[in-house]
Amino acid sequence: MSDDHVNRPEAPRPDPSGKPVDKVRVRFRKDGSLRLLSHHDLLRTFERLLRRASLPVFATQGFHPHPRIVFALSLPLGVIGLGEVVEIELYETCDPDEVLTRLRSQAPPGLAFLEACRIPPRTTARVTGMCYGLVVPPDRVEGLSERLTALLASPECQVERTRPPRRTLDIRPFLRDLNRHLPYPNMLWPATRRQPFRRRA
Repeated sequence: MSDDHVNRPEAPRPDPSGKPVDKVRVRFRKDGSLRLLSHHDLLRTFERLLRRASLPVFATQGFHPHPRIVFALSLPLGVIGLGEVVEIELYETCDPDEVLTRLRSQAPPGLAFLEACRIPPRTTARVTGMCYGLVVPPDRVEGLSERLTALLASPECQVERTRPPRRTLDIRPFLRDLNRHLPYPNMLWPATRRQPFRRRA
């Protein structure tokens, strides 16, 4: 029997009670070559990473158990995630700092774990907003601050969606804020809502 087989980490297994006893919410960054991973491939990457980290991950029941991990949102292909959220259910109590240390020790290049905290097992993340980083073309940087101020003061912002079916959308109710952060004057950071905000008449 090879050493690789002897030292292989134990796969996630279900708890006899059928319920997780602990749950940890982890924030992570995905960039570099991993930005080209699909959400399904990212999920498979996490499954392998959790096995290597030897964490007591709670698993689904049945003949083909899978670790109970939930991502707050799925990233589009090619998009860098600066503060993504994943929740991991555990069949044993584990300190969040220990979870973070183990994850960091097994993380591949392009995947950085930022922080972890314990949450009640029955709690699930509810995303209310997102923030994006967009590169502004050099020929549009001049006067950008004034245009942003005017946009935020406007009751509407009509844009044309080019993907079929082609139609015009008012995105203003979804915009929470628009910022420029120095020292990157060519970067625009729109903060959005998942649900539109309607101004009172």
